[in-house]
Amino acid sequence: MTEQEVQVLPAWVHAWGSEPKVVSLDKIVLFKSMPVFSPRGVNPDAVSLSFEIPGTNLVGCSLCNTEVRAGRGGWGFKSHCLRCHPWLCNYEDIVHHNPSILNVMEKAYGEAVETVRLEESPVGQKRKPGMAAYLIVGGGSRPDKNGSLKEAVVKCVCLNLLPFTFAESPGFNTILSFLNRSNEGLSARSVVLAMHDLYLKTKIEKLEDFILAFDIKRGDDGKMIFEEEKHERICGVTHDMFTSSNGNMPMLALNIHYINRRRPEGWKMMTFLLGCVQMPPPHDAESVLEKIEEICSFWGFPLFIFLAATQDTTPASLNVFQSVDTAEQLPCFSHTNQLCMKWSVSDVAFLSECFKKMSAINAMIKSRPKRLGYIEDAALALEHPLVIKRPVLHCDTRWDIFDKVADNVFHNLPAYLAIDATVVFKDGRVAWQSAIDFIVTEKPVVELVQPYLKLCAQWTQVLSSRKAVTVSIVRLAVRSLRQWEIAARARNEEVLIAGNLVERRASEKFEVFLNALHTRQTQYFGDDFYNAGVYVVAEFLDPRTIWALEDDAGLRECKRIMKTLAPVAATRVPHGAAARAPRAADPGGSFLASYVPPGPANGPRMSPLDVDVREYIACLQNELTEKEAMKCDPLDFWTVYGQRFPILADIAVRVLSIPPSEAECERTFSITGRTHTKARNSLKGDNINQVVSLHQWLQMDDENVSKASALRSANAEGRASRFATLKLIDETRFAPDPADVEEEEVDEEDEDEQ
Repeated sequence: MTEQEVQVLPAWVHAWGSEPKVVSLDKIVLFKSMPVFSPRGVNPDAVSLSFEIPGTNLVGCSLCNTEVRAGRGGWGFKSHCLRCHPWLCNYEDIVHHNPSILNVMEKAYGEAVETVRLEESPVGQKRKPGMAAYLIVGGGSRPDKNGSLKEAVVKCVCLNLLPFTFAESPGFNTILSFLNRSNEGLSARSVVLAMHDLYLKTKIEKLEDFILAFDIKRGDDGKMIFEEEKHERICGVTHDMFTSSNGNMPMLALNIHYINRRRPEGWKMMTFLLGCVQMPPPHDAESVLEKIEEICSFWGFPLFIFLAATQDTTPASLNVFQSVDTAEQLPCFSHTNQLCMKWSVSDVAFLSECFKKMSAINAMIKSRPKRLGYIEDAALALEHPLVIKRPVLHCDTRWDIFDKVADNVFHNLPAYLAIDATVVFKDGRVAWQSAIDFIVTEKPVVELVQPYLKLCAQWTQVLSSRKAVTVSIVRLAVRSLRQWEIAARARNEEVLIAGNLVERRASEKFEVFLNALHTRQTQYFGDDFYNAGVYVVAEFLDPRTIWALEDDAGLRECKRIMKTLAPVAATRVPHGAAARAPRAADPGGSFLASYVPPGPANGPRMSPLDVDVREYIACLQNELTEKEAMKCDPLDFWTVYGQRFPILADIAVRVLSIPPSEAECERTFSITGRTHTKARNSLKGDNINQVVSLHQWLQMDDENVSKASALRSANAEGRASRFATLKLIDETRFAPDPADVEEEEVDEEDEDEQ
């Protein structure tokens, strides 16, 4: 090996090796890799670790005696090695296909270097414990403050980076042999036990955060003591049902949501998974509530701490908390919006048929290389060459699928029209041609519907945020969807009067959709949904949305609801309280900007809650402009002004924590689906719960999130925030900030390029 090779690659890896061993070069430990993947320019026998099984398309693995489907170009066996023997794979392939394993390998290398250095240290010098200190010996364990290698392996298993049997893989045993350690105490069984210990340890940490956030005391027996007056209705909860792809284990996910205002850096939205447990039938509301009580009792939580429960719209999740008087039931905005969008399209026969045909033609060319090749050649031969987008199929579980399918087909449509169907399709050319003709006929109407589909998808993305306060924007989202329908109807009436024959025909069909949309919006986003008490109060307590307050009657209704959430002492008028003189209000473009709170010289005395409301409105009128307030994060605002308005801050810390959608449950089910697979079909419900819970808890820590994932999340949060800000400014008829408009246009261009 040359010095240049050592500089290019990390110190723990060598680009090539003929046998699985670890060597020491100039006191530097280098892990050699097996001839599974060759670096560029080298062509050794890539199947030297596999053997053919005659009469089948399978190969056997020489390392673990496992039968593996060979796959095209040997990629089936290569994928098997990346999953089961990553320690033995070539460095370049690990970087491209399994980069998360590098952290574990770096840790192992550091321990190995430390061991080599200590073995050469002078006699009598105090030696630090090497990797051996982290391994279980004789049934006991030696703890380490910085976390052991076993804990690192467990974290990788829970993050779906390694299999449970990783500790028994030949590559890992090679490293242990170099360190003069056997794999005793570090097996698949010990990984499961260590996972249980890590689960209990992390559970205690999460519980302590919640206890500190709400100043909860512990009794002599260590159990939490909840005071009804102090700890009643302090957080939100989401729950949902899920059945794995194996179909044999229904699961119930329960997430708790709260705001921690005792952190030195300010208020922060907190979410953590209480459990993803097996839910045997029956799946009625009463049985689901019993299971939720069981999970809460495991954590020591009473049900009266929940202010609101965000629920799915399916029968198994709807009305679960109906018998809990302290918890308000909220339908999931994402599911409600998805149902409104889906049935608005399905109620119009020609629109529903058009989207079915779009998905059908994409299915005819998806995963068909020859057909895609014909279409790509036709696209490049056009007068204006076109780059084909990958076909998208319809999926009822995707909230943006209608918009995605329409965009995809309309982008590729010139190429679809340019191909010779008799050459590309031997059997399905008639179905292809009829579908294309139907899509071309209905395209003008679908293009009129697309802005609504895109608006629905944008609001669903905004209100599914994990870290931002979004419950205060629900009413804005509903108004935005309603106003789109009103504005579209007004434009359509103008076209019906002044348009040409083709435009009038499209407008007549579009009017059918608008009528169906109005019916569905009334059904799903009616007054019961829009005037939910939590949404009204959250809109008032968010400096971004308080300017949408419509009139004095709305303010009185908001005060009435806040009195039910405030302490009794805060709603009483103290004896001898002096009336306060009114403050001068700055003129503005909304009701609140010109609102003057009542308070004449001989007027009625005010309760502490009324005083806080009055001072809060005066603060926004005199210290912040409307445009500044609309860009102010509510958590940052209450971090600064929480002590100034203590009663409203106590209400805000509870109301603003409620999620308007159960997106966190859907994220949990995504992890569950990747955990309980056919390869892990024998996992017990308790082990699935621990793996999924640890995965979610670890993902909450920034150190366990990749830079790429954090960047994507930050970009999505930024786009969602700018979209909501522009909608709010548009609603209050103020000129938007040019920077926001430019960033929104750049985001849309980036999405089009992707």
